[in-house]
Amino acid sequence: MAQHYSITEWLDLQRGFSSPELRSAMESHRVSCDRCSETLAWVERLQVTALADFKSDVPLQVTRNAQAIFALRRFDAIQFNTGSIAKMIFDSFNQPALQGVRSEQRSDVRHMLYEVEGYVIDLRLEHERGLSAVSMVGQIHHADNPDSKINPMPVKLTANDIELASTVCNNFGEFALAYVPQNALRLHLGLDAVGGQKF
Repeated sequence: MAQHYSITEWLDLQRGFSSPELRSAMESHRVSCDRCSETLAWVERLQVTALADFKSDVPLQVTRNAQAIFALRRFDAIQFNTGSIAKMIFDSFNQPALQGVRSEQRSDVRHMLYEVEGYVIDLRLEHERGLSAVSMVGQIHHADNPDSKINPMPVKLTANDIELASTVCNNFGEFALAYVPQNALRLHLGLDAVGGQKF
């Protein structure tokens, strides 16, 4: 009984990865073996189909939607520079979906709470599909007295020490920024009242 070559070997032959000796042996074998001839024909059809798929352009909207799905997941790297690192106390992405219920949780919105030096930072990140920018809406308040006013303070978002956006929060501690998602995001807060640095 003749030896049959595997699909992997035929793929390597078709892509030009086989040694000249093996190529010659396989070509000779294919002529006399119907099974291997059919396998090679299948591999050739597979290659034609794969090349055709590779050449087709993905619609821009499909690419944008895929980017939107993953844009908010980059925030694991956000840190607050207030003289110390803020501790995350809530992240909506870590909440399980309700079983048997259509969840109202949206994949393009993320809600996070951080705590640092007697302050709570409440963040809502939203990425509207089809747009490249993410909007960040936040509020800073005293942990022990959430209704007390906050002195206006600078808020700056950076990626790899490059400023992406900046603003100043109002007396209620509210602020809003818009930016294009990037890696190594860091949110800097100028909490001079607790020893943080302004910039």
